[in-house]
Amino acid sequence: MSIEPREYQLFIISRILQAKSEGKNVIVELDAGMGKRVISYLLTKYLEKGEKLLFITPSRASVRDTYNFFKEKSDSSELGGKKVGYIGSNMSRKYREYVIKNSDIVIVTPITLANILEKSPELRKFDYIFINEVDKAVRRTAHIPYYDNVKDYLSSFQLVYPWPKLKRLLPKDACWVGLSGTLRDYQTLRVEDDVIFKRDLETIAELLFPEEKPIDFIFMDSILKLPETHKYVVKNMTIIKTIPVRDDKIKLVLDALTDEIYNVTRILASRYTNENDPIISAEKIERIISKLPSDDVYKIKFLRLALVRKFVTASIPRHYRRFLRRPSIVRLIRNMDENFNVEDLTDSSKVRKIVDIAEEWVKRDKKIAVLTSYIVTARDIKEKLEKKNVKTYIITGKTPNKGEIIEQFKKHGGGAVLILTPVGERDLDLPNVELLLVHDIINTVKTMYQRFKRGRRAFVAILYYEDTYEKNKVSKLLQRIKERYPWSIIVD
Repeated sequence: MSIEPREYQLFIISRILQAKSEGKNVIVELDAGMGKRVISYLLTKYLEKGEKLLFITPSRASVRDTYNFFKEKSDSSELGGKKVGYIGSNMSRKYREYVIKNSDIVIVTPITLANILEKSPELRKFDYIFINEVDKAVRRTAHIPYYDNVKDYLSSFQLVYPWPKLKRLLPKDACWVGLSGTLRDYQTLRVEDDVIFKRDLETIAELLFPEEKPIDFIFMDSILKLPETHKYVVKNMTIIKTIPVRDDKIKLVLDALTDEIYNVTRILASRYTNENDPIISAEKIERIISKLPSDDVYKIKFLRLALVRKFVTASIPRHYRRFLRRPSIVRLIRNMDENFNVEDLTDSSKVRKIVDIAEEWVKRDKKIAVLTSYIVTARDIKEKLEKKNVKTYIITGKTPNKGEIIEQFKKHGGGAVLILTPVGERDLDLPNVELLLVHDIINTVKTMYQRFKRGRRAFVAILYYEDTYEKNKVSKLLQRIKERYPWSIIVD
């Protein structure tokens, strides 16, 4: 089936072709759902005879989906009969070499590619190098023993494996094209005793891309100025709603933990920051906590308290009750209510709410996805839904056949629920999902934004415990998303 290109896609392709002719590389900021894969595909019809395009994508699931997308078009007029090949981790070395030598378009993960090119230097010949989700090459936090201007040294700390090695193996004379919808987040660096917040985009430009060639940047701001872009952004709109869950027992536990965490962060802030405002300094400590000295007793206390609090908001009672039984935790809670009894916590009110919502949507033949942090929570939701005769699928990091399960979910007639944990949902697109239920969130803006956009035009509903710190956590997250990635979300 032929693709009808959109104006902004042709604009980006023309800029890439111009950059190649001028000896430049390109970094493209393009929102989720606006066709990064389509742009890569459409560019292939401009490949000259003998030119090769390398498409590097982060996961095996993404390699499979991209290959299937290209392969479906391999006989179309746009592709012009060009050969598409992918490299899997279970292929023999000889077959991998065969694929690279005999394909015009090669699709592969970074780790597999690094292993091939290291052993076979003669294969390092490409004209275009597309790096999908290029922001994932950047390490979220990095500890640099000392700072100098040796880029290879710095990249070994700031880039995710195998990129410090792979960038040296890829041809510098090729046109490198980095694609991502989330380039506006920050990397946390600890250099000796200083903490630095560095833009992901800066790290990519300085340490990943070859310094021999200038970079042409294409940002969403310029794409949105094109006359027809707005109508596609509207089609790609995600509406986010928050759903409060009232639970007085959980509120008691969370309030006690939050008060003690705040006391600890104020102590840490007085040691490690120069901020006068205790709220600002406490938030800063939360962002850099992993880089503080590992033997600081208050750091250890903070991490333990924060972990227990995370379990309470993201897991289920039978999982986290053992942590609440610790004498130090019991004392904290009973300082607020002397009648507290951990055994009274028997079921998750969040899970009950999710089950009720999902059941109603399934009755209307809707497909729903549920995102949750822990496998134990995912399994509990699945168990409760199946007791109500709701067709339910689950994908976790331990699921070996994600592709098959996704296909079963898509093809299932009528309503169904797909439950995903963070590793399970990585790099998946769920265009047929109409409601995305988020059981719990993390503070990382771009990660949550990427999760919200999994369903493309789906409604997103975030659950939180009412009148607890979690309400503020959700509010701050959504505010930061609106500031950094405002193009296609509406917070209801």
